[in-house]
Amino acid sequence: MKDNKGVTLVALVITIIVLLILAGVTLYLTIGENGVLRKAEKVEITFNKSEVLEALNIAITEKYLDAYSKATKDGKMNIKDHYDGDKVIYFLRGYESDENGNIMNSEENPPESTQKYIEPLNGDSTGTKFFVKLDTLKRTINKYGKGENGSSTDYFYVETSKDAENKVNKATLYYMNLDETPEEIGDLQIQQSI
Repeated sequence: MKDNKGVTLVALVITIIVLLILAGVTLYLTIGENGVLRKAEKVEITFNKSEVLEALNIAITEKYLDAYSKATKDGKMNIKDHYDGDKVIYFLRGYESDENGNIMNSEENPPESTQKYIEPLNGDSTGTKFFVKLDTLKRTINKYGKGENGSSTDYFYVETSKDAENKVNKATLYYMNLDETPEEIGDLQIQQSI
């Protein structure tokens, strides 16, 4: 009988050691560097980035459809009077245009619209970078990119480039992370056609 007690005690110790090893492996696979929680966080960040890009592109498409409607209203096709890269940026900044496609507010008198999707990025002297206002998007972004305009927190911004005629021909969405390293998310669809 004494021999059985010794074997049982050894089996119990081995079982406890195996369970501790399994618990450690499970813990590592859950919260470790390549764990499930880290992977879920990376997927959420990627999803937020694509959500911001998609929300801005939807707003731009709505602007294009409105411009197309105005351009074809009188039976003439003058879409370029109502829609181009510059007018898209003005639209995203909250400016409105009249029936002829002219911007109604001036740079000195910016609109007080609640539909501002972007605003000039604080600290940008080039006038080509615009902070994305996440609270005006039709999608809810919960965690990432919710920093202040030009702050040391993470945020989204749009950078524009111009062609030889000094017209906006490209707008790209970036994510500025906490390390202040910009990451390119994708181009806004400012060139559209029906």
